Amino acid sequence: MSKIEKKKYSSLRNDSKRILAQGEYVSNDTFETGNNNNDLIIGPTGAGKTRYYVKPNLLSASESLVVTDTKGNLCKELGPVLRDAGYEILHLDLADPRNSIGYNPFDYIPYDEATDKYDEKEIMAFSNILYGEKGHSKDPYWDEAGRALLTSIVSYVMEKLPKEDHNIYSVRKLFALIHANGKQGDKSPYYNLMKALRETDPDSFAAEQYDYVITESVETTSNCIRMMTGNRLSLLRAKEIDELLRREDRIDILQLAQKKTALFVTISDMDRSQDMLANLFYKQAMQTLCRYADGVCEDSCLPVPVRFILDDFATNACIPDFDNMISVIRSRGISVSIILQSLTQLEKMYGKAAATTILNGCDTVLYLGGQDLSTAHYIGTRVNHSDFSVLTLPLSQAWLLQRGQKPRLVRRYELTDHPRYGLLPEAGAAKAKSAKTAREGGDCYENEVC
Repeated sequence: MSKIEKKKYSSLRNDSKRILAQGEYVSNDTFETGNNNNDLIIGPTGAGKTRYYVKPNLLSASESLVVTDTKGNLCKELGPVLRDAGYEILHLDLADPRNSIGYNPFDYIPYDEATDKYDEKEIMAFSNILYGEKGHSKDPYWDEAGRALLTSIVSYVMEKLPKEDHNIYSVRKLFALIHANGKQGDKSPYYNLMKALRETDPDSFAAEQYDYVITESVETTSNCIRMMTGNRLSLLRAKEIDELLRREDRIDILQLAQKKTALFVTISDMDRSQDMLANLFYKQAMQTLCRYADGVCEDSCLPVPVRFILDDFATNACIPDFDNMISVIRSRGISVSIILQSLTQLEKMYGKAAATTILNGCDTVLYLGGQDLSTAHYIGTRVNHSDFSVLTLPLSQAWLLQRGQKPRLVRRYELTDHPRYGLLPEAGAAKAKSAKTAREGGDCYENEVC
């Protein structure tokens, strides 16, 4: 990253406000509130999480945005409105990659000019996400071997290939050079490549990772490792995904910190094959912005604050190390809106300890109701009401919890009350329907002429 002229202000001094409920607004100036700007929105399917929270806050937004858009509707409805408000609109569409901006995750593996090397820990973390954090075998050896093999290949791409070849296509080409060790000791082309690399570069991270698991493997062992690693890479083999990952017109994450940008990320709620790619993007985006803030920006804070609005959070995303990141992003001018159906869902995806950390990392909680007993008990404890009272919360009401304040029973925000509601397509459709009804006499009383 090149240095830029340092700004003489901090994006923590943000005079915009978030809409939480009817008549309930909170400043984004964390110096004023003393709280972070992280929101947790809880409500089941159909509770109106998008209508009562996401859409109003997109209409009022002043910071850069990264928005999970499961069905692609938010980009269609809010994109033009935000563009008219001065935003650049980007769309990372993993459900229909043909209509998506490109994304190359290799762009965000840090390079250290002092050591003339790419960050080995980041290469390993990157490879772990590609392989899958949870693994695919009952025996951890196979998964450890598969991760090491993938780390070796990714590291070789970064170490030895020109920058224009730093992409997933190069990883797949190198993977194709790996064959099982023959019974008579035959060695694969990739084995020979690593052998030559050890001689020319004894400190090579690629060769070191390969040595851990492959060199002395018998045929069966190599086949198992190759098969599991190949299964993961096959998720990125589809023609449309391959083109997306190599497209020249691609995302520059740092743009979010430099000018008002709204990036919509569409993830299919039916086809889960690209969840891994979405998780990788979210992690890289947050890490890249944090590094940029620390290394370039005044007060280690982004000149343009960035908000991640993560809808269906515990369904579509399991962002690696998110529990750690949520604890450190505030001072960099980054905030998150986590939208999920229940705390049970969060625990299932992240585990109890990480889920608790994520929950504690949000100074504002908006509860829109639901049937989950564990969530109802948590809310009931916070608001000093019985679980039954929480479970029978009227549909028009919500509980608002903010650190340092007493819980408040509030009314859900009416989207139609927003001063910019008339810019939405639904407002135009409602107006047209009303006009049509009037023309057809639907609003006329007896003896009236319409």
